[in-house]
Parts: sequence; C-alpha cells; structure tokens
Amino acid sequence: MCGEIDDEGSAKSGAEAELLQRFLLRGGALLARRVADDGMAGDGMNAYLDALFADVIKRCVDDVQSATGADAARRLALQSVVLARAAGFLAGHAALNDDPLRRVIEATMLGYGEADAAPRQLADGHRHSH
Repeated sequence: MCGEIDDEGSAKSGAEAELLQRFLLRGGALLARRVADDGMAGDGMNAYLDALFADVIKRCVDDVQSATGADAARRLALQSVVLARAAGFLAGHAALNDDPLRRVIEATMLGYGEADAAPRQLADGHRHSH
C-alpha cells in the first residue's frame, strides 16, 4: 500500500512539474511576443490593458522562477486565487450597469482557454482559435 501512495505522490509531482513547465513556457512566449511587438506600442485603453496584463504575467513568471521545488508549484497554484480576489475587488468598485461580475467571469474563461492554446498558436502569434 505504501508503494501506491508513493506512486500517487510521484504522479502528482510529475503533473505539477509539467504544468509548471507549461506555464513558464507560455508565459515566456507571451512576454517575448510583447517585446517583439515593441512592447505593444500604441495609444489608448487597449494598449494600457495589454501592458497591464503583461506586467501581471511577468510578475507571476518571475515569482515562480524565483521559488524552488514544491514552493514553485504552490506559488503558481495560489497566484490565480490572489488575482481572482483582486479582480473581485476591482469589479466591486465598477459601475453596476457595466455588469462587472460578468466581465470578470468572461475574462477568466478567456484566460483559461488561452492556457490550453496549442503551442503552434503561441509560436505564430494567434491568440484565438478559428
């Protein structure tokens, strides 16, 4: 029975390591694309929002890379909880006629979908499926 527990622990560690690697790869690709696009230069709200998103991802990538072992996987797992709390806090201060909770949920689902983006889509800059 102890062998079964160890096998489950190893499987969990392997899955966590794979997810961690995937996050670092995709986060790095997103940041590299931002640099290649000249920092998403432009004026207006969309440029500001793209830069803010990239800043948040950069902080998350940097923090995960600075952690060691299981702390890196734990840090990655908890970052989304903290960012969800921040999203709720910000949405709670938006005008209700803008339906802020719906926007937060839609943005969450978009980000969740981006995490499953095919590596080819990341390489050639596609951020959506056809």
